[in-house]
Amino acid sequence: MSETWSCTYNGIVYPVVVTFKRVRNINFHMARDGKSMTVSAPTHIERAYLLKKINEYFPKLQKKTVFPSPIEGNDVFVFGTKTNIVGLKNLDEKTTGLFLKTQLLAYLTQRVPYFENLMGINKPYKIKVRIMRSRYGVNNYRTRAITFALELVHYDPAIIDSVIVHELSHEFERNHSDRFYAYVYRYCPDYGKLYTSLRKHRYGNS
Repeated sequence: MSETWSCTYNGIVYPVVVTFKRVRNINFHMARDGKSMTVSAPTHIERAYLLKKINEYFPKLQKKTVFPSPIEGNDVFVFGTKTNIVGLKNLDEKTTGLFLKTQLLAYLTQRVPYFENLMGINKPYKIKVRIMRSRYGVNNYRTRAITFALELVHYDPAIIDSVIVHELSHEFERNHSDRFYAYVYRYCPDYGKLYTSLRKHRYGNS
């Protein structure tokens, strides 16, 4: 059972989705943009106690997840390189998103087939890009489509490739078992380092 709560921090109200499960402990997860939180909690926990814990943990987790924006004025990180695009700051969010989506799709259209061939995947995947708050990629094996987070356009190509390999490895293992990561590291030996750069928003993989 899920409920939508809220948390007020620094005068701003943030949504919190609380799911009650048969678990022993409370688990908190902050969205990458720091604008929402998901919580899983024991079924019979006291609501007042849970709300107190949410208000306690929200500021701590937000500080760990909020990073400098990859776009500042006319400067934007594109494939790990800070680029000055004249007039970018005058574009609305939708137009900017469409521009970045075109850039990322052009890259993915070349690299996904390359890794499919390298990994022996004979039935190609459709490639999609959209804004995602908590994931960098989703492999829908049933529809043969992989959706990538638009945010990836800001990162070094090697980091993007690591996400491609991660999602394609689900062709062989649907979970995140040791066998799954064996496939990942076989085709992306530096995956651990690259994933750390991704999680810490090191756009240039430095």
